[in-house]
Amino acid sequence: MMLWLWQSSLLLTLVIVPLLLLHPWLLQRLGARSCYLLWSAVPLTLLLPLLPGIQLAQTQQPALIETLQINAGQLQQVVQASTGTTVLFWLWLAGVVLLASACLSCHWQLHRQLRTGRQRHYRQLHRQLRTGRQRHYRQLRCYLSHHNLGPAIFGVLAPSLILPADFRQRFNNAQRRLILEHELAHWQRGDLHANLLAVALLCLFWFHPVIWLAYRRYRADQELACDAEVLQRHPKSTPFCYANALLAAMQSVPTPSVQLQPFCHHYGVTKTMKERLQQLKQQHGYSKTPALLLFTVLVTGSLLWQQPLLADSTATQSKGPAPVVRIEPRYPLQAAQNRIEGFVQLQFNIASDGRPIDIQVLHAQPENVFEKESIRALERWRYQPSSDASANQGLKVQLTFTLDHDPEQDMETLVVKPATTN
Repeated sequence: MMLWLWQSSLLLTLVIVPLLLLHPWLLQRLGARSCYLLWSAVPLTLLLPLLPGIQLAQTQQPALIETLQINAGQLQQVVQASTGTTVLFWLWLAGVVLLASACLSCHWQLHRQLRTGRQRHYRQLHRQLRTGRQRHYRQLRCYLSHHNLGPAIFGVLAPSLILPADFRQRFNNAQRRLILEHELAHWQRGDLHANLLAVALLCLFWFHPVIWLAYRRYRADQELACDAEVLQRHPKSTPFCYANALLAAMQSVPTPSVQLQPFCHHYGVTKTMKERLQQLKQQHGYSKTPALLLFTVLVTGSLLWQQPLLADSTATQSKGPAPVVRIEPRYPLQAAQNRIEGFVQLQFNIASDGRPIDIQVLHAQPENVFEKESIRALERWRYQPSSDASANQGLKVQLTFTLDHDPEQDMETLVVKPATTN
């Protein structure tokens, strides 16, 4: 798990950092909606290691004669590394649980605060929107908030709209229509579901500062893209009217005891509002070409990275069956105490289910010291049998038992980890 987190963090950094650095230029050249679509490359990046062939690239095939090094002196380092990895895993898991709990707590508090303010205004909203897509909003739930919340929309299975109690007094008829179109556009575009995925990634990679910067930029681009789409739907509505509506919505500042959940956007963010007002002056068309080009580059780069590994895997596949499970041999206690070193050469066949059978000791030095542990470990190994039956016969392996000659090394250590060398 920790290896996957490390690899995924590196891949996400390689994708996110260029998007953040080039964002002003991309926003000016491509427009808000195209920039927002580029953020879909972030979850796609996590799927690149799952492309066909990556598992083959990670599988090493054994040679006909294989040597494994069993070093009793390496045990302490192995145990320390394993302990450190376990501590890091529990720290990561604790961060995930805490952040996910905080998000769920905000969601629950929001529902509790709005429970008493629920009102049914479906007909008024339909008349206000004057749209033919009323069936899409039949299950729309509207909340009038007396805590100065909204306008905002949230929900995953069904949309729920939050409006301030003075919504009709604060906005004129045209402004109300634009604000409602903006909030409902979030639901139509699937932004709420995308936000759920973004928060899930934020919880998984809570330790990565680049992820937090990307999430903040992603939410701002989401609002810019929604503004551009509303203006495209209503070309007769001037940017000046829309800007006045945004400024009026900016007056909604929640009280300190009330919080919107992380899936809702707050109009009161001054920096974001300034960027939205500036972006209203320059609107661009919408094109999926930049996102498709980015996806193509990511997939092509991943395949090119895998190609040398796949070539190596193909070259070695014909040599013999692939090892699937290897049980670590144990260094005999008496041999470690007496500082005895040696090796054991074994010959075996591979059964159809991958078990080593017909194990024979070809040579052992010294005799009657390491043979028992070597056979015990080999019996528990598992292989992926080769399609060539002759390749599953007469495999040989040499287990070499060596000691760390550091006088301060504890010689009573039993379990050791083999280092594989072909």
